[in-house]
Amino acid sequence: MLGPNAAEQLGIDRLDTLPAVRIGDAVFLVVGILDTVERQHDLFSAVIIPEGTAERLYHLRAPETIVIETQVGAASLIGSQAPWPCDPTTPPA
Repeated sequence: MLGPNAAEQLGIDRLDTLPAVRIGDAVFLVVGILDTVERQHDLFSAVIIPEGTAERLYHLRAPETIVIETQVGAASLIGSQAPWPCDPTTPPA
């Protein structure tokens, strides 16, 4: 995934051509371009890769922040369920 500024800087404006980006020696297929980053402005220029890949290739740790957007009335349910997929070592509530 690319943030909108990253995509623009790399000249990527469509996905049907199967664009790819190189980070060091690794090549990544671009599967999407973020269209809104209202709550996380640092994502405008981000390149987002799978967490396991980031850890394995670049020794990066898990993100410190996860933003979950819910519909009105769903926050309580999501709040009780979100910890488990975010950290599988946490037992489900």
